This record gives sequence, structure tokens and C-alpha cells, in this order.
Amino acid sequence: LDIARSKRFPVALIFNYLTNTQTRPLVTAGNANIVRPNSEKNGYWVEFQLGQTRAAGDIFFDYTFTRIEKDAVLTPFNYNEIVQQSDVLAHRFQFAYAADPRVVLSFNGIISQRPNGLLGVLNQTPPGSLNRPLVRLQFDTTFRF
Repeated sequence: LDIARSKRFPVALIFNYLTNTQTRPLVTAGNANIVRPNSEKNGYWVEFQLGQTRAAGDIFFDYTFTRIEKDAVLTPFNYNEIVQQSDVLAHRFQFAYAADPRVVLSFNGIISQRPNGLLGVLNQTPPGSLNRPLVRLQFDTTFRF
């Protein structure tokens, strides 16, 4: 959804949902094969954008929430700036400033965590193990020509 009432501060709302229709039950090997149902097949991407970086002095803000379950996507083709491409819950914050129509300075912050713990959906995370959010900060300068 694009809302362009203001030429300098257009607004965009983006929502993506996916489901993998080919997920199968999980089988754990051991003394006895245990079959577990697999409900880790969905992905969500919700994004809010405000502003643009076309002319000098323009600013841009962005917030994204994403939740990608373990078997939702083929990980080599997923967004690669987050810690892992599946079994992840992440928040992304962006701010950009156009110093010139051809030079954009930007700051990105990504906070991500494994919602199913360190060992994933098959095993419980051992007591005392840390599943802290990982914070990644990135500063970029983009030159357009």
C-alpha cells in the first residue's frame, strides 16, 4: 500500500505472508524413530516506510518485523542480512539521509533471535544456555551514478 499525499514523505506499508505447502512431519532417529508433526511452515514480513532519498536533504525511515519459521523458505534465497535465514524473529530499523542526490548515508539496525531456542524445534534448549538477541549495526554510504 503506497500513500503519496506528501511528495517529500510518501508512506508505504508492505505485508508478505508465505506458507510452504510441502512440509513433512519430522522424524528423529535413535533407538526408535519418533515422528513429530511439523508446523514450522509460515513466514511473515511486515514493513513500514516513510520518506525517500531522491533529493538533497531528504530523509527515509523504515521499520520491519519478520518471522520466518524453520521450514518456510529455501534459505539460500532468503534475505541474508539477518543472522540466520529461517527459524528467526527479527526487527530491522533503517534511517537514511540524502546528503546529495547522488550520495545517501544510511544506518541499519537488525535485532534478531531464535524463537525456538538454540537447538531448534526438535530439542529443548538446555537450562543455563543463552539465547540472547543478536544486534547488528551497519553504516553505509551509497553513491549513485
